Amino acid sequence: MTTTSTDINGTNPKPAPKKRRRGKGEGTIYKHEPSGLWAAQITIGEDAAGKPIKRTVYGKKQGDVKIKLQLLQEKMRRGTLEKPSNITLEQSITQWLENDIKTKVGSGTYYKYETNARVHIYPEIGQTEIQKLTRPLLSEFISKKESQLAPATVKIIRSIINRVVDNAIEDEIIFKDPMRKIAVKKIPKRPIRVMTEIEMSSLLSTALEWNRNPIVYSILFTEFGTGLRRSEILPLRWEDINFENKTLSIRQTYVMVKGMPVLKDETKNETSKEPIAVPESVLKVIQEQEIKIKENKKKKAKKKTDQDKIEQKSIYVFPAKDGGPINPNSFRRTFKRLIKEAGLDESIRFHDMRHNYASQLVALNVHQTLIQAQMRHGDAKSTSIYSHTNMDGQHHAAQILDNQLKEIEANANEK
Repeated sequence: MTTTSTDINGTNPKPAPKKRRRGKGEGTIYKHEPSGLWAAQITIGEDAAGKPIKRTVYGKKQGDVKIKLQLLQEKMRRGTLEKPSNITLEQSITQWLENDIKTKVGSGTYYKYETNARVHIYPEIGQTEIQKLTRPLLSEFISKKESQLAPATVKIIRSIINRVVDNAIEDEIIFKDPMRKIAVKKIPKRPIRVMTEIEMSSLLSTALEWNRNPIVYSILFTEFGTGLRRSEILPLRWEDINFENKTLSIRQTYVMVKGMPVLKDETKNETSKEPIAVPESVLKVIQEQEIKIKENKKKKAKKKTDQDKIEQKSIYVFPAKDGGPINPNSFRRTFKRLIKEAGLDESIRFHDMRHNYASQLVALNVHQTLIQAQMRHGDAKSTSIYSHTNMDGQHHAAQILDNQLKEIEANANEK
């Protein structure tokens, strides 16, 4: 016996309408509550298991996603709508490195990105499909790395993921940013270390006495007078210096790539190619260095073959024993030993001497535009960090002011 349910009035209710399943290409528009955006979704086919394959677009306004939905439907009708890509994060990063980064940056920068991706990203989330990257997943990954790695390294990792995600959005592989609203941990800026005149003199004195090698002394003296990067000063050639015009030009760099020194016919940026003025005292030290090198060779020469080598001049201003440029790692160790022998703060790096040079220019009231040109910065922001002066410079300014005040006071007393 078949029974029929009745409502409270004793009558048979109307059967609830059956929910119609939307067909392929029909599409639907709805409010995506987690993001507050409007979304339009369309079914474009089925996978091997029979599950529907969908494409979703987002927009701030309902009208925006309606237009996007119509564009998807038009592509379906024309047969030009591709299925969502299942490319992984590792594959995306690899493509970005090879097709974008490798052609735009130096080998050292490329190696830095590639190494951090290979060591820190690929093993943990590299096989995750781009479309399946979520904010919770990436937030947990970033937080873990912040607890394990230096802030500067985490910054590189975030930069890699951000760039790849941006590309995926542009290519319409994904339509929302999973890195959005993931808190950025602030990296404390390393204070700029500026050496005093006493420290500068102590370092030069130690270089002169400790090594008995004019090259080390000349490198340091040249650095104090030019502020060159280590990658620029070590491969400096005689042809790069114009003694008549008192200028030098950077045409190549010497950098470490995968633990090996590599000589590159390129500069850090286009601005770095511009010639810079060189103090006359620096040029004099460089010229005197060559005479001292020959004298040292004569003292050490024992055979006729050694005498012949005396006249052989390296193309490099600061050559190693084999005539080539000094290995960057080798010089870094030498500099550390010098700092220790001089009794100076052992946290001082060779790059701090570049900061020191810029700060000296600021102390001498050199205009920021000229400092930017001498430092060969690509933009003014890099130069703006030298808005301070060192204590020696402040004392110098105070002395000038003191002289003016004394003159004003004397004139006042005469009246």
